Amino acid sequence: MFLRTLCGIILELQDKGLDKITEDELRNMIGVANEIKNMKVNTEWLFLRLEEILEARQILGQSGILKEEKDNNRKVIETAKRE
Repeated sequence: MFLRTLCGIILELQDKGLDKITEDELRNMIGVANEIKNMKVNTEWLFLRLEEILEARQILGQSGILKEEKDNNRKVIETAKRE
Protein backbone atom coordinates (compact mmCIF):
# COMPACT_ATOMS: atom_id res chain seq x y z
CA MET A 1 0.00 0.00 0.00
CA PHE A 2 2.83 2.42 0.86
CA LEU A 3 4.68 1.60 -2.34
CA ARG A 4 1.54 2.16 -4.42
CA THR A 5 0.99 5.54 -2.76
CA LEU A 6 4.61 6.60 -3.28
CA CYS A 7 4.54 5.48 -6.91
CA GLY A 8 1.32 7.44 -7.39
CA ILE A 9 3.01 10.60 -6.15
CA ILE A 10 6.02 10.06 -8.40
CA LEU A 11 3.84 9.30 -11.44
CA GLU A 12 1.76 12.40 -10.84
CA LEU A 13 4.92 14.51 -10.72
CA GLN A 14 6.13 12.97 -13.97
CA ASP A 15 2.79 13.09 -15.80
CA LYS A 16 1.73 16.60 -14.87
CA GLY A 17 5.09 18.29 -14.90
CA LEU A 18 6.25 20.59 -12.15
CA ASP A 19 4.76 23.70 -13.71
CA LYS A 20 1.22 22.26 -13.70
CA ILE A 21 1.13 20.98 -10.11
CA THR A 22 -0.46 23.40 -7.68
CA GLU A 23 0.96 24.32 -4.29
CA ASP A 24 -2.03 22.61 -2.64
CA GLU A 25 -1.26 19.38 -4.49
CA LEU A 26 2.38 19.63 -3.42
CA ARG A 27 1.39 20.27 0.19
CA ASN A 28 -0.89 17.22 0.05
CA MET A 29 1.95 15.09 -1.36
CA ILE A 30 4.28 16.36 1.37
CA GLY A 31 1.69 15.43 3.98
CA VAL A 32 1.29 11.92 2.58
CA ALA A 33 5.07 11.41 2.38
CA ASN A 34 5.40 12.66 5.96
CA GLU A 35 2.69 10.29 7.20
CA ILE A 36 4.40 7.35 5.54
CA LYS A 37 7.75 8.51 6.98
CA ASN A 38 6.17 8.56 10.45
CA MET A 39 5.28 4.88 9.97
CA LYS A 40 9.03 4.15 9.82
CA VAL A 41 9.16 3.83 6.03
CA ASN A 42 12.19 5.57 4.55
CA THR A 43 10.58 8.33 2.50
CA GLU A 44 12.87 11.13 3.62
CA TRP A 45 14.24 11.42 0.08
CA LEU A 46 10.74 12.01 -1.35
CA PHE A 47 9.70 14.31 1.48
CA LEU A 48 12.78 16.50 0.97
CA ARG A 49 12.38 16.57 -2.81
CA LEU A 50 8.73 17.63 -2.53
CA GLU A 51 9.65 20.40 -0.12
CA GLU A 52 12.35 21.59 -2.55
CA ILE A 53 9.82 21.64 -5.40
CA LEU A 54 7.34 23.62 -3.30
CA GLU A 55 10.02 26.12 -2.30
CA ALA A 56 11.13 26.51 -5.92
CA ARG A 57 7.53 27.15 -7.05
CA GLN A 58 7.13 29.80 -4.37
CA ILE A 59 10.35 31.50 -5.45
CA LEU A 60 9.22 31.43 -9.08
CA GLY A 61 5.91 32.97 -8.07
CA GLN A 62 7.71 35.75 -6.22
CA SER A 63 10.01 36.39 -9.17
CA GLY A 64 6.96 36.77 -11.41
CA ILE A 65 5.56 39.41 -9.08
CA LEU A 66 8.91 41.19 -9.00
CA LYS A 67 9.06 41.17 -12.80
CA GLU A 68 5.60 42.75 -12.99
CA GLU A 69 6.64 45.44 -10.52
CA LYS A 70 9.83 46.07 -12.48
CA ASP A 71 7.84 46.45 -15.72
CA ASN A 72 5.39 48.83 -14.03
CA ASN A 73 8.26 50.92 -12.64
CA ARG A 74 9.88 51.03 -16.08
CA LYS A 75 6.63 52.34 -17.59
CA VAL A 76 6.35 55.01 -14.90
CA ILE A 77 9.94 56.11 -15.53
CA GLU A 78 9.39 56.23 -19.29
CA THR A 79 6.22 58.29 -18.83
CA ALA A 80 8.01 60.67 -16.49
CA LYS A 81 10.87 61.11 -18.98
CA ARG A 82 8.43 61.89 -21.80
CA GLU A 83 6.65 64.49 -19.68
